[in-house]
Amino acid sequence: MHYKMKNGKVFDEEGRTHEIFGIEAVGENGKILSEFPDIFSDRAEAECFAALCNEKALSLIHLKDVLEDVVGGK
Repeated sequence: MHYKMKNGKVFDEEGRTHEIFGIEAVGENGKILSEFPDIFSDRAEAECFAALCNEKALSLIHLKDVLEDVVGGK
């Protein structure tokens, strides 16, 4: 399993498009095991988070808690 940055778009009340970033946990077979699509507004921050999760071999069962800590710390 590995983590990767996921990007998407959202629209505000005025119809403007904003790019958003999240994270996916991807299994050995390429299947998405878990995803959180709207966590970061900065691409570099999302990429850094995914890299850190991979470097530290974060267990999937801890991903939600870690993300809550990251979001709560902003």
